[in-house]
Amino acid sequence: MWPQTLEMSRDECRGMLRRLELESYSHVVSVFRAQGALSETKAKLLEELRQQFHINQERHRAEVRRAANDEQLCTIAENVCGPNTWQEWSREGRRLYPLLPRISPQTALSIVANDLAAKACEENAKLAAPAETAVHFGEALVEQASLMSLKYPRGARIQDTAMVIMAEPVSYIIPSV
Repeated sequence: MWPQTLEMSRDECRGMLRRLELESYSHVVSVFRAQGALSETKAKLLEELRQQFHINQERHRAEVRRAANDEQLCTIAENVCGPNTWQEWSREGRRLYPLLPRISPQTALSIVANDLAAKACEENAKLAAPAETAVHFGEALVEQASLMSLKYPRGARIQDTAMVIMAEPVSYIIPSV
């Protein structure tokens, strides 16, 4: 018979318990979001679960934002309960303080990278537009065939004359059985 307990330290057990608490709370929030709008009873139940699972307010708001922005959960809620089930969820998950905008990181090579980007932009501006450099399909095939005939002359090796296909291949419809 298998033993009832595993050999785990107290810290490992606490870590596993915390992970189970976080995953359980996350799954409950996901189920509630898929069920539709956030009602008072769901909010009260989430509050009780927060206390039992030791989930702080910031973690709760983050979980609600995750569930509110999940496409699959929103689709389920809309198909099961109808439109406009997201409003209470977005209200519940809003941040108390908005995020501060991040500045672009400055490194030792930022100046060099900016200079190289400017030079590349100048060089690209000198080039012709792609429409002006394009070659027609038929002309490209004729040119390729002539290059192949120069590469493999007739006297060096026995070869059939180069065939140039001027039209694009036609797709055939295979009848289904």
